[in-house]
Amino acid sequence: MADKSWMLNPQGIRAAKACIHCVKKELDIKLTLSNPDFMSLLHEYVDRAHSEELNLAYSQLLALAGVGNLMQDLKSSAETQSAAQPLVAQAAGDEFNMSNSDTVTFRGKVYERYRQGKQFAGLYRGQPRYV
Repeated sequence: MADKSWMLNPQGIRAAKACIHCVKKELDIKLTLSNPDFMSLLHEYVDRAHSEELNLAYSQLLALAGVGNLMQDLKSSAETQSAAQPLVAQAAGDEFNMSNSDTVTFRGKVYERYRQGKQFAGLYRGQPRYV
């Protein structure tokens, strides 16, 4: 379980809100602080966006959240994803391209095929959905 004690700090909330605002502005994706995978999704979006403003806000958040805790959580989620067993893909009229076994191309964007033992099933309000 991820350490979320930084959420008790008002500066941590401000840094997270700045990250959310930058993600919305850069990638047009609504990210909420209540999302259980907030830090891992934010990490993915920072890698994807290559924005100076987002990098600055993310580094401020990491300073408050603790880099060691975050890296440990990211490693454990990566191990969980690599240990996931393949599931049967089901798409309801949306285009899927599964040329790479680890990723899925959906509507022109690349997403992880498996996350926490669940398979990519499309988008819901701009966020990848796994079932």
